[in-house]
Amino acid sequence: MKSITVLEEKKWWKALLSIQGAILVTTSLLAAGIVTIGVVMRYILKVNFFGQEEILSVVSMWLYWVGGIYGSYTHTHISADLADTYIHSWKIRKILRIVVLVISLAVTAIFAFWGYQYTAWIWNLGGRSAGLKIPLILSKGTMFVGLLFMGLYSIYHLIRVIQSTEEDYVREGDS
Repeated sequence: MKSITVLEEKKWWKALLSIQGAILVTTSLLAAGIVTIGVVMRYILKVNFFGQEEILSVVSMWLYWVGGIYGSYTHTHISADLADTYIHSWKIRKILRIVVLVISLAVTAIFAFWGYQYTAWIWNLGGRSAGLKIPLILSKGTMFVGLLFMGLYSIYHLIRVIQSTEEDYVREGDS
């Protein structure tokens, strides 16, 4: 898996992962903070936090989609894969993983195309939120970005599996 190892050592690759981590931490803290401020304002200060839902919508979309991107990179999405329990041949497992990744990549590509169309439509529409007039592209555009990176990470995992050997399966805990 030399070519993948070289990719993982690139500064831009590490920077990309660091940016994703920073976005996840920041949006998590912002979401919790916004909700906390909303509760304090509503129940203690007895005033309304105007636009809370609109701000939280943007923050939550970034948290959701970047979380999906990072989950795609770490390959920790929820899976109902029981094949590894019953299939003991690493060659058959490898073929099965390749098939699953190709199907995932195809589905992700279709959704990324639709996400692009939707993002372009939102951009051309120039829509804004009702209260604070936040451009909708800030929350809706994350869908295309998320699906695009999920597709790229699917390609990354597909290459890793194609290049893998039986020793790689043993070394990685046969996952």
